[in-house]
Amino acid sequence: MLTRGGGGELLSRTDAPVGAGVSSSAAVTVAASAALLTAAEGAVPGVQRLTELAYQAERSVGSGAGWMDFLACAYGGLRRIEASTPPTTKHLAATLGTSVVLIDTRERRATARVLVNKRERLAAGAVHHRLPRPGPADRRRGHRRHGGAAHRPPQLGDLINRGQELLRHYMKCSTPLIDRCVAACMTAGAYGAKLTGSGHGGCLFALVPPERISAVVDAVAGLPVRPLVLDDTDSKGVLCTRLT
Repeated sequence: MLTRGGGGELLSRTDAPVGAGVSSSAAVTVAASAALLTAAEGAVPGVQRLTELAYQAERSVGSGAGWMDFLACAYGGLRRIEASTPPTTKHLAATLGTSVVLIDTRERRATARVLVNKRERLAAGAVHHRLPRPGPADRRRGHRRHGGAAHRPPQLGDLINRGQELLRHYMKCSTPLIDRCVAACMTAGAYGAKLTGSGHGGCLFALVPPERISAVVDAVAGLPVRPLVLDDTDSKGVLCTRLT
């Protein structure tokens, strides 16, 4: 509860794992920034301005969260994010059209250390020269796939699997437990599965047909992980109300 001209309290609750690569800090920063701006100015902040301020606030403490985290949390829905300067986002659909199973491996990692290691490897030429660079035709196919992803979860699953392969084999940021979970999810009928965040522990997620959710959850039941079923993506992003 926040009141203009007085004190207030911000309370955050979540069932999602914290510090595990699912943008929890970005979500809290976006929500807190929206509440504080609305209380101070008496009006709903513009989403783009809110995103930029939240990003700068998080950057000042060196959490490692990037633009993608803030754009996704603030705007909501299924979106494509362009790595422009500044980054931009395009709405594709309100929802994924299928379910997500988030799996916490309970393996903790230090995001800042992981990112520094990746930058050092890139600078030393250990990664970038091995990554296959997509040509114009590949990019066009990727854009078409992303554009229809909400109605074609299997195609989105293919892209997710391709991303996991690149992260595992080229960036070397998967773990044996993540690999076992990915394999178990795919065997149980998931469209696709990959790690989240910077990897080296934390979480992975699987895109799952609703009728296969129980099978996927059962498939990882024997592993030291915690699954969390998400029915669909949040289509609304940040919701602010004017103060009266």
